[in-house]
Amino acid sequence: MAEKLRVVGAAVREKPGFEKVTGNAKYPNDIQLPGMLHGKLVRSPYACANIVDIDTSAAEAYPGVKLVMTYKNFPGHFFSSVYFVGMEVACVIAEDKSIAEKAARLVKVEYEPLPFVIDPEAAMRPGAPVAFGDKTKIQAYYKNQFWNVSNQVSPDNPNLFLYSKYKFWSDPDEKGHFTKKTIGQANGDGFGDVEQGRKESDILIEDEGFKFNKAHAPIMSNSGCVASFSDDILTIYMPTQGPYMSRFKIAVTLRLPANKIRILSMYTGGAFGARLGSGVEPSLNGPSFVTVASAASMKLGKPVSLFYSRDEDFLFYWGRGTFRSKVNVGFKEDGSMVMMDTDVWRNVSTGGSIGLGTFEYDATPTGNMLYSHTCKHNRLRKNSVFTNGPGYVGWQGFGNPEVFLPVEVAMDEAAEKLGIDPVELRRKNHMRQGDNYLSLAYEFSGPQYVARTGIEECLNVATEKVDWASRTPPSQKTGTLRHGKGMALALQQTGGEGMRSFAVVRLMADGTAILECNYQDFGQGGRTSQTQLCAETLGLPFEKVTIVSGDTNQPYTHIETCSSGTLVQGFATFNAAVEAKKKLLKQATRLLEVDDPAELDTTDGFVFAKTNPEVRLPWIAVFNSLGVMGPMLEIIGFGENRVGAGAMSGEQGATFVDLDVDTETGQLCNIKVTHAQDCGKAIFPKAVEGDWLGIHHGVEAVVGATQVLDPKTGKLLNDNWIDYPVATMLDSEVEPLIVEVFDPTHPYGAAGIAQSHQNGLAAAMSNAIYNAIGVRMKETPFTPDKILAALGKI
Repeated sequence: MAEKLRVVGAAVREKPGFEKVTGNAKYPNDIQLPGMLHGKLVRSPYACANIVDIDTSAAEAYPGVKLVMTYKNFPGHFFSSVYFVGMEVACVIAEDKSIAEKAARLVKVEYEPLPFVIDPEAAMRPGAPVAFGDKTKIQAYYKNQFWNVSNQVSPDNPNLFLYSKYKFWSDPDEKGHFTKKTIGQANGDGFGDVEQGRKESDILIEDEGFKFNKAHAPIMSNSGCVASFSDDILTIYMPTQGPYMSRFKIAVTLRLPANKIRILSMYTGGAFGARLGSGVEPSLNGPSFVTVASAASMKLGKPVSLFYSRDEDFLFYWGRGTFRSKVNVGFKEDGSMVMMDTDVWRNVSTGGSIGLGTFEYDATPTGNMLYSHTCKHNRLRKNSVFTNGPGYVGWQGFGNPEVFLPVEVAMDEAAEKLGIDPVELRRKNHMRQGDNYLSLAYEFSGPQYVARTGIEECLNVATEKVDWASRTPPSQKTGTLRHGKGMALALQQTGGEGMRSFAVVRLMADGTAILECNYQDFGQGGRTSQTQLCAETLGLPFEKVTIVSGDTNQPYTHIETCSSGTLVQGFATFNAAVEAKKKLLKQATRLLEVDDPAELDTTDGFVFAKTNPEVRLPWIAVFNSLGVMGPMLEIIGFGENRVGAGAMSGEQGATFVDLDVDTETGQLCNIKVTHAQDCGKAIFPKAVEGDWLGIHHGVEAVVGATQVLDPKTGKLLNDNWIDYPVATMLDSEVEPLIVEVFDPTHPYGAAGIAQSHQNGLAAAMSNAIYNAIGVRMKETPFTPDKILAALGKI
């Protein structure tokens, strides 16, 4: 849109920011209902065991206890076997938290401990303990109602979960766009012939040993919910990114009709991908506080509050992790990429559906998209390993940062071998408008191609900002403290084909509007940007539009994931506002004596003729023409958006890192991350920059934070904020750079922004360390002992 925008891109006040900063916002754990009971979970002390017997008599007799839930009386919510330390065994429901906690300690469980395995490398060896204790018990694990991931357990080792849903693209049209996708017949995701690609390459970069350890412990509000079953309706107050996905899973688990379930989630707090259907996955060893509290409320007829403590949150909300990956990349002598072949092995512990769900997205943005301009042969093979560790969730990047690490380090290795600057090698190979865009997500109904790219602009502004031209090779570095510069490209698929959202816009006679869309806002400012889109389309000031959200009784909104909010929901909001506006203008044609509504427009609550803006009517005059009840009526617009094939958007950016390495201590210091990203159009600029400041959270995973398990017991040792070193703004400096290249897939040119800033970070830091001291770091976190070992000093 070429016209000047008034609300989109403006510095507006976040909705509902005032309620948050004043403490008036009610999060799920603030909910208090009359007669509410409280729950406390009993957890396993063993990494793998069968339950021989469970005695709840003492707990049931404790004053104030209303119910004790176990696998005996609530099968499907609890199980007779456990697979990691902390797995839920029972739940006590009582009149208050203190009683529930005391009674929970009275539950006596007799276990039959079984061999367990913590190390994923050990889990892959012949004769290793079976993480699930019994091969037959694994079958329930991958019967997943949502992701529908078609995989299989290895016949040789039940700890190995082999992907069998590989997608192979072929049959390019005259523009080179693949028109056919075959599923389950190739031995990797991709296209072309990697063996032929090796033959066509002048140089090959082959590297392995990359590890992206489990990191990103939970920093959001405590997990839990309040469930209330009354008048045949189950109402649940819970934090979630996908309330409709949660409703579906709850309906399946509790065998309730979906129209009998209502989820309220006005305030969620941080999510980072960890609130995808959270709390409704008992059959997948995921957190099940929602289904447990709901089942208890249905049994007792009273509201039930069940929330995790912070250390319990640590058991379920760890992020991604690979323990073995390798990459082969082939180039022509001029630096043109010919082929890419990547292998990834992931440690999913026993971590629920998200560990499997990332199979659908792993490495999508590398050979399939980011380098599709020159890469003619691409293959990605991926497998997972079961171990007896705490749960696994999707975090920002959802399967991609761990693959960007080997790929973007290999790009730097290639640049060195070819004698080309790392930035220039990426300039030569990165995707262009019109190139294949092979997202693995959701559907494939026709050719997909790149709608626009701002990578070149990102490289331009970032190289100037960090003074990339001053970079010198490691051979010229001397002294104890050595400075390094590194970079990596970043990309993330957004708004996968097949996503769908709806919205309703209601116009009022006084020149105001209400937007109904159940957008889940957990810090990204999405409800504010939706309001901006609606106001801009209606020609209203931002303050004249109210957004109503947080209730599954409102129109369906897609899960807030895959950076889809502004892209997918935003278009539905736009369409609803357009329909309401059309109805308003059509009603005004007779009053303004024009034949075609296209001759009219509206701004600030007035309808006017485009050819003569002085001829105008207030909205109330238009509403009066609707009849005797006109001023009390509403003009309603309905909007829908379904992402199809064709031009697709994506997050695109470049991450640059400056840092110093102390060669005596191995310490990384003076870390500065400069991230330039093309957001298409910044709808809510403050939120865009604020989101990218989340790079601090990624830095912690690279410099020192990871999951630590006791190899003798399987117990999580750092389940608190003292032993898990969460990063703060004092640990690194982050400078976000907004680049705007209009995206034609969105009415106001916006693109997704919420994840790719994490994807290239580890690789950029690894490349910066190499530039400082001349050694490659391949395993996160890059701790002092690893750096000193790489330098040969320990």
